[in-house]
Amino acid sequence: MKKILSFILLMLVLSSSVFADPTYELDLTGDLILGGSALSLFAVSQFLPPVTADPVPREAINSFDQSAMFPFHEELDKAGTYGAYAALLLPVVPVLWEPEGSERYITYGVMYAQAFLLTYGSKDLLKALIPRYRPYFYEGSIPPGEEEDVMNSFPSGHTAFGFLGATFFTATFCREFPDSPWKIPLVAGAYALAGSVAAARVLSGNHFLSDVLSGAALGALWGWAVPQLHLRKDPKDRVVSLFPFPGGVFLSFSLKPEDTLPTP
Repeated sequence: MKKILSFILLMLVLSSSVFADPTYELDLTGDLILGGSALSLFAVSQFLPPVTADPVPREAINSFDQSAMFPFHEELDKAGTYGAYAALLLPVVPVLWEPEGSERYITYGVMYAQAFLLTYGSKDLLKALIPRYRPYFYEGSIPPGEEEDVMNSFPSGHTAFGFLGATFFTATFCREFPDSPWKIPLVAGAYALAGSVAAARVLSGNHFLSDVLSGAALGALWGWAVPQLHLRKDPKDRVVSLFPFPGGVFLSFSLKPEDTLPTP
């Protein structure tokens, strides 16, 4: 599966010069750097051995997280999973909104592949480095077959994917269709879906509140930053910039009022 993902992303990047997009554009050098970094982060996160640790006593858990600890709930667990899958499909909407703009498929495909791999790799890296027992462990209700997953509470991957889809959709749809009467209801619906995923992950006993907040921040970061990197405009006006340097890549952010995401 990892080899297939790598091959697809490479083919998308290499074919980027064939297509053009009115709002977003691909740059072969920049996308090879960003795509390579995303794939490297993803690969490292998959092969890094997890750190094991004994569970902290219940009384040592901070009061914020203790305020919302629940036993495992199978139906809510499934609801959170299905909701995350649905949220991941949201970025398809701007591409299909105007079917005649089919040349955007490659541009959006590359951007979303990069954002997805960066989110996936980041959350898996954090899970491997920061072991944390799930709330259902403290409620004495570890579901069958989940014994090896019980230490993967931080951060919430489902929530990260939910907010990745919602933020990527918001960033691209509002840029492509700034005057659409559907903008506010669609953006509100997207974040409502992502928020529902976060709520389901807490209520199902899979995550603490801080887990879902961290996951939401992680997904929103890459869902916003990657489209910003591909905006078709003068490089000096970019709010996000990517600079390669020996031994790594430097990602800089420059917030401007006119470039902030609209709120529903």
